[in-house]
Amino acid sequence: MVSQAVARSKYLLSPAPVSKHRVLIVTDCSDRLRGWKASMHADGIEIEITSAGTFEELSRACHHEHDLVVIDVGAASLPEVLRTLRSSVRHSGISLLVEAGRVAAEPGLAGLLPRYRAMPCGRSDLLKLAHRLIAGADVHPRGKGMLL
Repeated sequence: MVSQAVARSKYLLSPAPVSKHRVLIVTDCSDRLRGWKASMHADGIEIEITSAGTFEELSRACHHEHDLVVIDVGAASLPEVLRTLRSSVRHSGISLLVEAGRVAAEPGLAGLLPRYRAMPCGRSDLLKLAHRLIAGADVHPRGKGMLL
């Protein structure tokens, strides 16, 4: 009888399992993917990372929910990646952070990121924003007009 009460109290007092934050990393380079994964885990935050390196993998990933998407693809692939993500029911409203270094000098992409509500960021800023979003901090202070 006592052992049942102890077991029950342990069950009631044990903390609820913490759900991992889900991040989708879309990149066309395996070396960059390894770097993103290492950087995302750097703060010790529990993160479940899904990666997509092809359009087929991206289509499959869109069948699952994510809290955030990090996009690091060349300029030629970016329009289709954004279109695929925003047309997905599970990704239509989440934050899309685009590594700007690979697409900033492409004049043909003018207006593309705002159209798909994607935010271009340098790598260090992208990581800061991603960690804040994952940690639940307010990354768009009132009145700042951020695209997130």
